[in-house]
Amino acid sequence: MRELLLFFMGAAFLLLETRGVTSLPLLFGPTWVVNSVVFAGILTTVLLANFAVARLGLKDERPWFIPLLLSLLVLWAMPVGALHALSTLARGVLGGLLVGIPIGFAGVIVSARLQKTAKPAASLGSNLLGAGVGGCLEYMSMWTGLRALVLVAGLFYALAMASLLLREIPDWYRIPRGHRPRRRMGRGNRPFRLERVSRGGDTRCPPSVPEAG
Repeated sequence: MRELLLFFMGAAFLLLETRGVTSLPLLFGPTWVVNSVVFAGILTTVLLANFAVARLGLKDERPWFIPLLLSLLVLWAMPVGALHALSTLARGVLGGLLVGIPIGFAGVIVSARLQKTAKPAASLGSNLLGAGVGGCLEYMSMWTGLRALVLVAGLFYALAMASLLLREIPDWYRIPRGHRPRRRMGRGNRPFRLERVSRGGDTRCPPSVPEAG
C-alpha cells in the first residue's frame, strides 16, 4: 500500500472518536448532548487545521507529530471525571477540546500530505480503509478498557510517523534504478563509478563518485 501514513491516521482517528463518544457521557448523560459536544470539537479543530494548511502554507508534516503525541498523552492521563466540578458550559468546551485537539493536529498532517499526493483518490481510499480497521479495533475496549484506546491510537500515529520518515530517506543513500557500482582499477583510494546498463549493450558511465568514508 502506497499511502501507509494515511492508512494509520484513519485507524487512529476512529479510535479517538470512539473514545470521546463513549467517555463523555460521564459528564452529560444524554446521547444527543454527548454527540453534539464530541462532533463539534472534532469538526472545529479539523476546520482550523485545513484553514491553517491552506492559508499559512504548512507543508511539512513531521513537526506536527510532536504536539499530536503530547496531546494524546494529556488525553490519556487526564480523567474525564475531573471536569465534573465545572459548569455545564465549561465541561462542554473543555470536553470537546480534549477530544478535538489531537484530531486537529492529525488534520494538519493529513491535509499537508494530501497536498503532495499525485493520486488523491487512492490516498483518500487508503485513509478510509484505515478508518474501517480502526472501527473494528474499537471492540478491543471490551478487553482493554476505553482508556487504552488512546494508547492504541498513539501506536498508530507512531507507525504513521515511522512510515513517513522511512519513505523520505535522503536520495544520496539510494542507488538509482538501472545503476550498479563498479570499482575502477588503480592504487590508493579507488572511487567507484555508477554504470548504467542498457538492453542494447550501450554502456554509459556518469562522472565518478567518491567512495564513502
